[in-house]
Amino acid sequence: MTRPAQYAKGVAKRAEIIETALQLIGSEGYDKMTIPQLAKAVGLSQPGLIHYFGTKDQLFVEILRERDARTERFAEGSFTPSRLARDNESVPGLIELYTRVMVESSGPSHVGHEFTRERYERARGGIADAIRHEQEEGKIDPAVDPAKAAAIIFAAWDGLQIQWMHDQSIDIPAHLDYLWHALTGVYEGASL
Repeated sequence: MTRPAQYAKGVAKRAEIIETALQLIGSEGYDKMTIPQLAKAVGLSQPGLIHYFGTKDQLFVEILRERDARTERFAEGSFTPSRLARDNESVPGLIELYTRVMVESSGPSHVGHEFTRERYERARGGIADAIRHEQEEGKIDPAVDPAKAAAIIFAAWDGLQIQWMHDQSIDIPAHLDYLWHALTGVYEGASL
């Protein structure tokens, strides 16, 4: 087999592993999906599975990177925090994985540290851009600082997800709608 063919095969196998992991986390939850289960599902040994990513932590970062790419496509042109939160709630295991990776990667030596830093920057930037867009359309008071409001919204979102992991009766999208309204004066839901 030629080197380009081996590379293409490796890329395809990584994509299969990530897709299968997303499905297992979605159906089983983060805590119940195991590396042996994932390896078996994709026809590999545990060391063979990890070989494609280097470490288990890198595998988890790549799962989140793929989920983020899908979320960005889903949200394109119609961003609201509550809409994205509702989509996230459809896969509760990803909320658990996301929360754990974000905490564990806080140290600069963690394999996911740079991904996490860039992710926070990108997410805050996306929220700030949405606020600026609404300001340009006259829907949000120009006195609202988009960067500060975005940081507050994203911090609340993370905090709500942690609370939700302990009490799934918390309606994250409804709380985000309320905060979005409080900060911007714009409400996306049916009622406060």
